[in-house]
Parts: sequence; C-alpha cells; structure tokens
Amino acid sequence: MGVVEQKLASLRLQRIFSLTLILFLIVLSLISLDFIRNKVKDTKRKADIKQIQTALAVYQSRFGVLPEVEDDDYRGWDATFEPLGQPQEFLNILEREEIIDYVPRDPVNSDIYYYRYRKFPANSFGCREPFYILQIMNFEGNVNDHGFGSCPERNFVDEAPNGYTVQVFE
Repeated sequence: MGVVEQKLASLRLQRIFSLTLILFLIVLSLISLDFIRNKVKDTKRKADIKQIQTALAVYQSRFGVLPEVEDDDYRGWDATFEPLGQPQEFLNILEREEIIDYVPRDPVNSDIYYYRYRKFPANSFGCREPFYILQIMNFEGNVNDHGFGSCPERNFVDEAPNGYTVQVFE
C-alpha cells in the first residue's frame, strides 16, 4: 500500500470515527431530552395535585362538605381520562363554583397516566368519617413518595403503585 492509499484509509477511518461519535452524541442527547421531558411532566403532576387539593379545601371550607362525584367514569371515580372520547369532565364543580379557573389534567392523560377523585361515605372500608381520595395514577419516572391513603380494610396507595395518593377526611 502506497502513501496515498494509507492517507485515504486514514481519512476514511477518521470520518467513520467522527460519524460514530456524532451519532453517539445525538443518541445521548435524545435520551437526556426524554428524561428531562418526563421529569417536567412529573413535576407538573405534583403541582396539579397540590392545586386540586387546595381547591377541594376551599370547597369544603365554603360548603362544609366535600364535593360529590358528578361524572362517574368507573365505579364511582371521577377521572381526567374519559373513555370512548367522552367530553372532558373532572371535578367541574370547582370551576362552576369559581374556586378554580380550570381543573388541571394529566400532561399525557391516557388510560395509564391520569388523575382520579372519589368521595367515600362514613364507615367505608372501616374509616369512620367521610373522606376523599385524590390520586395521580402513574408517574413516568420512579418516585419515592407515594403519599398516603388507607382505611383499616383498604390501602389506596396500592392501587397506584407508581403514583401518588392523597386522603382527606371531611
């Protein structure tokens, strides 16, 4: 192999190496962006639940009771995800009573990622007082804090193992 062929082979190797490095950096950037997007969605979910929880506290303070579920999406639960393309209804009573401008919805809002609310009457699952459960059903990343929500006969946290649960008594 002559000097010219060696230089051409060296240039080809440098180009292959450069292209490989560029592709690796692009893939690494895409993975990082996806991770950041998921973190942003999970942070929004936590902020949404705090906002809904505050609005529910205002409602309870104003009316002396917790709101009832008006849109029974599944066995008494009101959820942000509406099956079969139904209109989005989730705790609309908070908007009608002008406690909140809009009720937040999960950033993805699918059958996996959604929020849900349900008010339970006294003596449900061994809890003596009426209470509500508000849940983020799933985070995109893993979380350490899953909130709290249980009665002697039912642990609501187990129903959203990678989510967050809030329980408030009336």
